Amino acid sequence: MLLLAAFYARQFALRLGDPDLWGRLVVGELFLRAGAMPAADPFAYTPTLPLWVDHEWLTGVVFYSLFQVWGDAGILVFKTLLGLAAVGLTWLTARRAGSTWLAMVAMFAVAMPVFGYGLMPRAQLFTYFFFALWLYLLEGYRRGGERWPMFALPITMVAWCNLHGGFLAGMGLLTLYAVGMIGDRRGRLLLGMLLTCACATLINPYGFDYWLYLIPAVTMRRPGVAEWAPVPWNVTYFPFWILAILAVAALWQLRDQWRQSLAPMLVIGVTLVLAMRHARHMPLFAIACCGLTPGILFPRPRPYCSLIGVARRADVLMALTMLLLACFQLYGMAALDGPAEFALPQSTAIENMVIYPVNAIDFLQRDPQGGNLAVPFNWGEYAIWRLWPTCRVSLDGRYETAYPDATVQMVDDFFAVRGDWRALIDQYPTRLVLAPAGSPINERLAAEADWRREYTDPVATVWRRRP
Repeated sequence: MLLLAAFYARQFALRLGDPDLWGRLVVGELFLRAGAMPAADPFAYTPTLPLWVDHEWLTGVVFYSLFQVWGDAGILVFKTLLGLAAVGLTWLTARRAGSTWLAMVAMFAVAMPVFGYGLMPRAQLFTYFFFALWLYLLEGYRRGGERWPMFALPITMVAWCNLHGGFLAGMGLLTLYAVGMIGDRRGRLLLGMLLTCACATLINPYGFDYWLYLIPAVTMRRPGVAEWAPVPWNVTYFPFWILAILAVAALWQLRDQWRQSLAPMLVIGVTLVLAMRHARHMPLFAIACCGLTPGILFPRPRPYCSLIGVARRADVLMALTMLLLACFQLYGMAALDGPAEFALPQSTAIENMVIYPVNAIDFLQRDPQGGNLAVPFNWGEYAIWRLWPTCRVSLDGRYETAYPDATVQMVDDFFAVRGDWRALIDQYPTRLVLAPAGSPINERLAAEADWRREYTDPVATVWRRRP
């Protein structure tokens, strides 16, 4: 168990800075200074939505407060503990279902990379934590637990809906349990809790406008965002497909007792379909699968079971396997050097979402005049964190929360030199351009008389409009 915990702790302690983290920090700083969220977006110079609905504003307050007191280390420790808490609640759910320790250790070890898709310091971590908490409470209630823990659902919903729009996963989970227990009198309480939680979501800075933003945001397509794509069929996602096979096996095992087990069947099936459609839902599926399927597929053996000898041999094999994993993890921890701060790697592989133009931003930060900065999608929030209010950006990773589709398309066309690519610099007062080193826009701007190259390195190039 200690080896498994070390395995998870090592993974959750990854230091890569997610692009969304920088946006959360600057929003948290903005809120704490102003005491409220502004109705209009203050960071962009291109067209934005009439109302800026930030569904992660409270995450920004939490992250920035930690950063103010403890710096990068505060956020790193917090997000590691939050991730481990989600895994711990999932473990308690599986133990409540009556699974063997061996099966749980094996399944959680396999599921680590599937959990790992959500290891970055992002608002999604709060959704994974609350989803695991709600699954633990609801599964306990389904198995004959007391009613009073159910009243924690609307209380936690107030925090959840302000931390991340993924609270819809909690509403969906509660709906599935209410449907699964509809023939039971206890199902009526869940329907009441569902209505109460829906009302609790209105306790936010935007009121009902929050829901008016969420409905199109949930249904919109995001072809340029990898985590919204289906899970690929390749060896990298092999652990996910192992869990998927176990989930299908669990559903088959429950086919004859579906009336009594409809709720867990719905949760396993729905989360599996969502994960297959969108990779970002894999951690939710891992929580549901690891929490519910071990007790179905691997229940605790009865005393004097004839397979006890096989189980003991399997225990030895599992212990050796986990020992090898622990040695590998300890090597990885020893290989990490430097202080507890976020790693911002630089590389010519510009398609990697965690590559940052650190030196180019340093150059721009030394410019006292600043100005409007054309920047690609993945670098926008980092630019805001480092340069605002001296510079405002053309686009950033907040995407549909702040920008209409036309703005996203205009900026994408500019850096890809596609269609009316000049619209961004002709129609809007763009003074600076921060372009990836391999972007085709560099060649075009080099041929323009009113633009000159101010800075270049293997990652990015800075262009300035001539007076």
